Amino acid sequence: MHPNEWQQWLETTCKENGWQHEHSPMIWRELINRGGKGMLLGGFSDFLEHVQAYYGITSDMTTELMMKIATESLLTRELCMKEKVYHQSLIKPLHIWISSALNPICYILIPQLFAPGIFRDAPTISLHLLDAVWKPPHKHLAFINDHIHFFTQLFY
Repeated sequence: MHPNEWQQWLETTCKENGWQHEHSPMIWRELINRGGKGMLLGGFSDFLEHVQAYYGITSDMTTELMMKIATESLLTRELCMKEKVYHQSLIKPLHIWISSALNPICYILIPQLFAPGIFRDAPTISLHLLDAVWKPPHKHLAFINDHIHFFTQLFY
């Protein structure tokens, strides 16, 4: 997880589980096979105490080594994020716009658009569905504007 995402993730996770924790890392234990709520262990030193008490395992990892691993993890995460942005920039979707998308013929048309071989040169299809629906009780038009991406293949 990137440090810019940490605070929001921490607040959300603590709120969902009813925990109080403010520092990185946050470590908890879950009994997956038995179900139930996770149990907050705390930070790194709390985790080491738990592992030693529960499993009898100790660690001689130095703070310097932990910081080196954290720095390497951050650099790797940032590199992965840059690669993801680059690969997404390579995708040029074919945009298909359908007006009156609630017309019954569209229930037949839309699946046919995605039949194999129809758009061979388009790795991604972006489908835009537009329609206007008359709402008698309120006597106004409600516009439907859905945007759907179909990834037929990511890379050649």
